[in-house]
Amino acid sequence: MIQLDWPLVALIVFVILAVGVARGGPNRRQHALQLAEAKAKGNEEYRTLAEKFEALSREMHEGQAAMQTDLAAVRASVASIETMMREVA
Repeated sequence: MIQLDWPLVALIVFVILAVGVARGGPNRRQHALQLAEAKAKGNEEYRTLAEKFEALSREMHEGQAAMQTDLAAVRASVASIETMMREVA
């Protein structure tokens, strides 16, 4: 078995680690780009959903306002019918 001095062992370990980091660099950059694309796509989807929600919210509020108007008309009609019935009785 070959015995190596500690500075040579440290140099070999350093070279192995440096090669590993150098080979992993492009993968890291590629993953960073993929993450950025996914975030951009998610942001677009969020904006689309937010617009749809806003439209549905407006529609619901308009429907509620229309129902309240209809209810007020029905109440007025019921009140006039009750008044007529009291006058008849």
